[in-house]
Amino acid sequence: MEYTILQMPVSLWHKNQIMFDASSQVNQIDYVPVYKGTAPEPFNKPDLVHEALEELFRIFNIDHPENYPGRSLSAGDVVMIEDDDERIYFLCGSFGWYRLENFK
Repeated sequence: MEYTILQMPVSLWHKNQIMFDASSQVNQIDYVPVYKGTAPEPFNKPDLVHEALEELFRIFNIDHPENYPGRSLSAGDVVMIEDDDERIYFLCGSFGWYRLENFK
């Protein structure tokens, strides 16, 4: 299982919202992939997905991989989880994570 971190380029920050939550409208076209890696074990267990997302948040704020070119993971960023042919997107919100059902 793989994950990809997507971030909005600085040139589009003017589109950024102050708060991100379940009702936030975000468009895939506004994001670029900045890092891809192997997902932590909890992603394989549906009831632990939010714990795995929190672990990615910790890693990409405190313990960046050496080859990570992006900025710290923050509100408005998206994590894509890819398993076989399925892609699931999560928005890092101002207060937690939100699954993006229509990230297009």
